[in-house]
Amino acid sequence: MRNGRVHRAVGFVAIFVAFTVGVVASHGCIDDRKKVAAEVFFCNPASRTADADCGKGFMCYSSAQALGGSVCLPECDPNDATTCDGACTQSGACLTRCTVPKQATDVDPCPAPLVCARTTDSPIEAVGGNDGVCLPLNAVCANNADCTSPVFTECTATVNGSAQGMGLLTSGNVCVQGKCNGHGIACEPGSACVRDVLPDSIPAPDVCSPICTPVRDRKPGQTFNECLPGLTCLSDAFPQTDAPACAPGFPGWLCVDKLGCTAGGCYDWGDTSDKFKGFETCAPPCKTDDDCVPFDRGGNPNFLSHNTCHEGVCRDFSSLFFPMICTEKGLGHCKLDPEAECVFPSADMGMVPPMGLGALGGTTAVCVHGCSSPSDCGPLAAALHMPMTCGTINQFSACVPMIPVAINCGSTAECFGDLTCEGSPGKSVCTRRCTSSNDCGNDPALGTMFFCGPGNICLPKAQSGDIVGMPDECLSGQGVSADMGVKCVSPTGWSCTDDSQCINGQCELLPDTLPEFGRCR
Repeated sequence: MRNGRVHRAVGFVAIFVAFTVGVVASHGCIDDRKKVAAEVFFCNPASRTADADCGKGFMCYSSAQALGGSVCLPECDPNDATTCDGACTQSGACLTRCTVPKQATDVDPCPAPLVCARTTDSPIEAVGGNDGVCLPLNAVCANNADCTSPVFTECTATVNGSAQGMGLLTSGNVCVQGKCNGHGIACEPGSACVRDVLPDSIPAPDVCSPICTPVRDRKPGQTFNECLPGLTCLSDAFPQTDAPACAPGFPGWLCVDKLGCTAGGCYDWGDTSDKFKGFETCAPPCKTDDDCVPFDRGGNPNFLSHNTCHEGVCRDFSSLFFPMICTEKGLGHCKLDPEAECVFPSADMGMVPPMGLGALGGTTAVCVHGCSSPSDCGPLAAALHMPMTCGTINQFSACVPMIPVAINCGSTAECFGDLTCEGSPGKSVCTRRCTSSNDCGNDPALGTMFFCGPGNICLPKAQSGDIVGMPDECLSGQGVSADMGVKCVSPTGWSCTDDSQCINGQCELLPDTLPEFGRCR
């Protein structure tokens, strides 16, 4: 057996070694798989024989290359849980499960030089341990102070949402290169500067992130972009564009792999309506709406961006905009829709509000597919696995996602679930009749963001700062007396951008995070 030599550079580990397994005996080759599996062998992903170098039944796992190294791991079948007693990646690598140490001084349970990296920041999901996997990373961290390398200077806890949500878990994150755009620093091979990938209108974190690893032979004629656990490929989260960089799998972002989410797994919206079958988003586990509050980011939440608990997982309606978004710096044709043009929204977008990247905020371009009737949007709706209709973008008729109350409808056939087209001609929206707010909150097509309003129809609750008649018309459920009614306010822990949105008058901006991210104290 030839063991690899580990070459160390200042501040990080770069390992480019291949090995073969085999012991020549008098009766042929004897391959001790158990011994190999119990040890750590590094491999060179640039080699054409990388997998073969790891030996039969093993593969060269390269998703961590830009942040530490590549390692030989047992092969497994992502569609058969019995083939891996840990976490099986979509590329077919069996990662060893571990429990993330609570303190940086605690002993790491993984065999050196592997470290236990976090796979979920949800305290609900982490109960009982097994909230991490062993990976060949340069270092793990809970904050920037833990990243002492001159190369890997920033902790992903500051950009993946775990440090922004009250009660979310931060230990076991990975140190990455920071200030790549601001300081003009070149990223390590196999990674890219996120700010150079996304348009300037998005306040993206200034860090280097691994490039998505294409998985070979996953399915005939199909490719799969693999990232480290907790990260997803921007090209999958926003499928209309080509952005092959890994980013945190934020709650509500589109997903194709459970391991790509920062918490929970890929939730299929098919239980809401058959029109959503195949539409999957990252969804943390929850028991009540309060469990979803820490996952709100980017400022004062509204009924589109606020995460609420639905069938045991957190979801928000802003997810329906993501298949329309194109994130490239230049404009042009959309990846999944050659008949659509990628254009930036104007100040007046008609029925569709300005769109950004959810957790990252900002404003981005959208794919505009012209239409003259809802039937023109049928093929696109089928491809994107969500209901669409012919609406308005920039005062131009275009295919838009059918979101309750936000988008006008012409008939009930355009709605989903048990919703009906209600209102006067030209101003009708998809909603439902009600006698109490429970009729709205318990409807799977609406949820607790809606209340029974005037005319006995379900309407969206107001965001903090708005004036309403009663506190139960507020998204937070709380309000204070104001001229002409009640002003909605947010309790402690809610995302905010201004002191006036908080019940105690204090919106605290969070350190080491993007500037518009704050929480009510």
